[in-house]
Amino acid sequence: MFKTLQGRLRWNYNRWDPNHGRSESIFKSSFLPEFNHLHKVKPEEEGSAFVPWTSHLLSLEEILCIEEEREVNKDNTISYKGKKYQIPESEYRYSFANTTVKVREYKNGKMSIFPWSPKISDVC
Repeated sequence: MFKTLQGRLRWNYNRWDPNHGRSESIFKSSFLPEFNHLHKVKPEEEGSAFVPWTSHLLSLEEILCIEEEREVNKDNTISYKGKKYQIPESEYRYSFANTTVKVREYKNGKMSIFPWSPKISDVC
């Protein structure tokens, strides 16, 4: 076999359609069925392999968010997407100046700031 699936696709397109006129239809009608037939494996056990998410320690919202690092300015602010945000005092530290924090943006548009594990602020 040739390295990865992506590496084989171009070779197969050229083999089945040298002029690249019908590549997508050939991919769906010829390549995928052949590939699936060659590589399918019978499951060892019956039933579904999917399990429901049951963790109460970590929510999917925390996993499926955008996380970026920011350097805190001397006035205890960070810049994110063209705006400045003031970090309030925290029970963990008086000031976060000159430290690196993580900004998390959630699907619903809310943001939070984390210096390490505990959250120090909900921005909006």
